[in-house]
Amino acid sequence: HQVPRSQRLPKPRTFPFLSRWPRRICPPRAPPMSSRRELGFNCTDSRSYAAWDENTTFAKHLYALAAGQIASLKSLDDASKPAVLLDLGTCDGRSTAPCFRECARHIRERDAGAHPPRPQRPVVAIFEDHRHNEWSPLLTRDLKHELGEGVFPLVSNTSFYEEVTAPGSVDLAFSNCAMHFLASSEPPGTFQKALRHVTADASLAEDAAAIAAFRATAAADWQRLLLCRAAELKPGGRLVVSSFAVDERTGFHWGHGGTGASIYHVLAECVQGLVRDGLLTSAEQRRATSPAYYRSLAEFTAPLDDPNSAVSRAGLVLASAEVRHFACPLRAELVAQRAAAAPVDAAAYAQTFVEMLRCVTSWEVVRAFGSGSGDEARPADERQRLVDRVYADFAARVEARPDDFSFDFVLCHMVIEKS
Repeated sequence: HQVPRSQRLPKPRTFPFLSRWPRRICPPRAPPMSSRRELGFNCTDSRSYAAWDENTTFAKHLYALAAGQIASLKSLDDASKPAVLLDLGTCDGRSTAPCFRECARHIRERDAGAHPPRPQRPVVAIFEDHRHNEWSPLLTRDLKHELGEGVFPLVSNTSFYEEVTAPGSVDLAFSNCAMHFLASSEPPGTFQKALRHVTADASLAEDAAAIAAFRATAAADWQRLLLCRAAELKPGGRLVVSSFAVDERTGFHWGHGGTGASIYHVLAECVQGLVRDGLLTSAEQRRATSPAYYRSLAEFTAPLDDPNSAVSRAGLVLASAEVRHFACPLRAELVAQRAAAAPVDAAAYAQTFVEMLRCVTSWEVVRAFGSGSGDEARPADERQRLVDRVYADFAARVEARPDDFSFDFVLCHMVIEKS
């Protein structure tokens, strides 16, 4: 049976869009793939989200944290019912499958070690993401075979800001780098020159008002999300979250880990370059404001610390929470090369860096042309040229000062239990 080309899976750990990039930022010799795999960026198309795969350093910590809950998960005491696992914000599922497999293995070991040993129970594994997700990479895989015997995969396109499953049905839910997105695709405010709230200028009255609107919306959305999980979880079930965060002690966040340049500051400057050159209007630039919010640890825990909050009254209890900083392995290779007095290929470093950056931020830049007066406001080829220019400008800056750029991840890890 010949699979249609449109349904074929992309080869993992490749960047098929590179051939369409400007040659000057795509040198023929690429750096080793080890850092790409550690960072976990796989992209099926230059406009899609990055998928964190099983080699992602920080994702491995989430897998271990999630699977480590199985041994003490009170909701699994009733072996007559299937175990239900739920991934919230699955993207293409490449990082989800190994976590489901590991959780299923721990469930088998728990049942086999019971006295008397319990028969193997079915495990239901639910992949969830919103309806606009790029589902084809997930749905064209043989998930039943991939997850193993006795594991039954299901897919839901219901937003995690709604109840995804029947009440009291989930034993373990987890989410990897997805809950920074707000419930609405439209941001609660716009910034004059920033793409995200973490780089907005609070000294400007307009930006300060937008930051306040983002903060209020993020708090309401977080409560809404937790109440949905409270409804879904069985008593004794747990939610494990790994989400982009702001470290209150240092001010660090994704793309700004103290090594020099802030990725979102620089990206905003590149977009502003189009405005200065008359290629982008100020109104278009504002539309690039991202509907995402990086919460602090205090913002994550606030509804759980208050015993009178709706979340606490719904039965959710905070088991643990911490902010963790994962240093960029790509930059670690660069530092090692410097220490060994080895030659550094700044152009190759810039190429790989911008490949990864484009995977996770191009949707924000494209927003400038994709709303307001409609996608037809500019021809597609013109929009593409302008977006290409933004990343070419960014690549030139990385090549000029490679030591200033790194992908540092600042994540909040939480374990929440349904009492």
